[in-house]
Amino acid sequence: MHLLICGLLAAALLLLLMNRPAVAVSGDSAYPTANKADVEAKLRAKGKTPWIEREKGMGVMTLKNGGMLSEDFFPLDAYEAHSAVELRDDMPKFAPGYDNQKGKADDISRALENRLKKHLPFGFKALAGDGKVDVVKLAEHGGVKAYVFIIPMGRELAAISPDGKHFYYKIPDVLRTLEGFLATRPELAKVIWLERGDNFFMFVLQHKK
Repeated sequence: MHLLICGLLAAALLLLLMNRPAVAVSGDSAYPTANKADVEAKLRAKGKTPWIEREKGMGVMTLKNGGMLSEDFFPLDAYEAHSAVELRDDMPKFAPGYDNQKGKADDISRALENRLKKHLPFGFKALAGDGKVDVVKLAEHGGVKAYVFIIPMGRELAAISPDGKHFYYKIPDVLRTLEGFLATRPELAKVIWLERGDNFFMFVLQHKK
């Protein structure tokens, strides 16, 4: 059943991602200055490995001049190494009924939508619509309520690394926004689920109980 739900969800999300216009890649804004060896040591102390070792795939960016850039995971490594929030790099199992979002919005989902719109320079989506957050229940972890949205892997989410040879996705900007939101919501767990799909990143926040 879970596989069926995930399959339907992925298909619906992919439909949402079609026909997005490409925009120019931004510069090296907010690239971390942390020492790479220190970042890796902090990750391994948490029982984590660098993202490039987690088999999440590696992107390639084609430039207008014909050049190509490979993906740089260091900004994400640096965020996770120093964050007090638990980052879970997979997708939780969702309870049945995810595809029906009618009437499920609540105060937290609306507050999250407003915060994302205020702090992020790129759009986000859910089955509930553009600029919306889905309200679901997890099939595990006590069946708690959770909040889900996706951000497409468009060029607006990408930036060129300082070396000019790589690019990175500005996922840490999203994670810091979510971390700030969690700090205002004691009923939510200090956990962010992050799943990398073929064409999008999925983010999930959950209640403590």
